[in-house]
Amino acid sequence: MYQAEHPDPRVVGLALISPPLRAEWDTGRYSDLLAQAERLVADGRAEELLPGPWIRLSARTLLSTHRFELDHIGRARPDAPIAHVRCPVLAILGTNEPNIGVPDDLEAVRRNARAAPRVELRVLEGADHSYVGQEARLAEVLADWVTAVGVSSNPSPQS
Repeated sequence: MYQAEHPDPRVVGLALISPPLRAEWDTGRYSDLLAQAERLVADGRAEELLPGPWIRLSARTLLSTHRFELDHIGRARPDAPIAHVRCPVLAILGTNEPNIGVPDDLEAVRRNARAAPRVELRVLEGADHSYVGQEARLAEVLADWVTAVGVSSNPSPQS
C-alpha cells in the first residue's frame, strides 16, 4: 500500500473498495498451486490458466499476486501497511462477494488503521465485487465520504 510507505500530504483520504479481507487471499497457503505456477513459467507456459484459489488465473498472475503480498489490512501480520496510513480511510464491501470478505471482516480495517484519524466502513447490500447494478449507489457513498472529509470535487489546478 503505497500511501503507507510513502505518505503524500496531497492524499487527503484513502478509499478501499472491496479490499481482500479473507485469509483465502493469502497466496502462501497454496504451496502446491504456487509450485505448479513456477513450473509453468519455467517451461514458457506463463499464460496457462490455473484453477487459482479464487478464480482462474494465469501462472504469471498467480505468482505476481503472491509476490505483491495482499495482506494490507493485517489479517495475519501485526504491522500491516494500513497501520501506517495517516489520512481518513473508507472501506466498502458488497454483501455478494464472500471470496473477498463478509461485512464482519471490515472490522479488521477499523482495528488496524490505528494512525488514521477517521475510519469509516460501508456495506452495500446486494453488491458483488464489480458492483454491477450498484454503480450509482457506490458513487453516492464515495461522493458523500469525499464531501465529509472535506475534499473538493473540483480541485484547483496545481501550478
